[in-house]
Amino acid sequence: METSRLHHADTASVDQAHEVAAAAFAVDRPGVPLLARDAFRALLTGPSHGGINVTVLAREGGRVVGFAFVEMHEEDNRHLADVWAMVEPGRRHQGIGRAMFDSVAEVMREHGRDTLHAEVNVPIDGGGGSLDGRRFCEAAGMEAASASNYLRLDLSTVDESAIERLRREAWSKAAGYSPVQWIDGADGDTPAEVLEGLAALLSRFYGDTPTGTLEVEELAYTPERILADNARNARQNRRTVNTAIRHDAGGEVIAWTKIHFRDSAPQYGMQGITMVAREHRGHRLGTVLKTENLLLAVRTAPSLAVIDTDNAKDNAPMLAVNVAMGFEPFQDAVIYQLKL
Repeated sequence: METSRLHHADTASVDQAHEVAAAAFAVDRPGVPLLARDAFRALLTGPSHGGINVTVLAREGGRVVGFAFVEMHEEDNRHLADVWAMVEPGRRHQGIGRAMFDSVAEVMREHGRDTLHAEVNVPIDGGGGSLDGRRFCEAAGMEAASASNYLRLDLSTVDESAIERLRREAWSKAAGYSPVQWIDGADGDTPAEVLEGLAALLSRFYGDTPTGTLEVEELAYTPERILADNARNARQNRRTVNTAIRHDAGGEVIAWTKIHFRDSAPQYGMQGITMVAREHRGHRLGTVLKTENLLLAVRTAPSLAVIDTDNAKDNAPMLAVNVAMGFEPFQDAVIYQLKL
């Protein structure tokens, strides 16, 4: 077995890595669709605005049996590397993960990074999945730094009248605020009118949301970085429905949520960020955001059958919103951290 770094023109190796990921998803994340092959290629080989991406491959007999995608931002958190790694299920517990880990550490040192973050999904009682990722991280000496509930909304069981009641009740507490909605990613650009507000929200994300014991610095977002993220989503054929809230008195965007979906898996949606600026909390804006955006999502993508989300376990207010909407536990997610 040997490790090497992916050359972006090596589409054959990318396709073999996609096969590894498909097999791993079936074991680790049953019921969650993997990126389609073209979107997976775009992720591993596409440019990252203001960042560095490196993929480590593990091969046996010339065939890819594992990969580790390493993402390192340059605008902020220059101490950090986010790692997404998978090993073919039938080849686990044979030293492949450890060999990739050593190669990832080498990449990090070359780029001056001393902190590794890796998120793994783990099963809950009676649920699907595997403990392989957690066992590997713990054996490698990583700390469980942040834990989340991974929740699922089955749209076939949603009580539409209950959602509408939640929406109306929330708006009754939200006088002085107005919604802004749009669709971007593969469907177009993020509107210019919200760029400054979204950049300001994201630049205070870590200060306004629970982060456990993760060693993170505030993000440094600009309108240009928002547009670059959207272009990356478009290259991965990801469509996104968005709802933001504008404060009528000042006109600024002070809250935002989004749901992603892809034509390759039209039944599946993934709830992304939901964020309300701290000084505007207490007006039920989290419920406003999520109910309004859910209605936009089902209008935009009528084939949607399930929507997943993750919710930090120490973020009780947002967990209450999700539960009230009908989200139910599906898996847990843990971000492991290691200082090199």
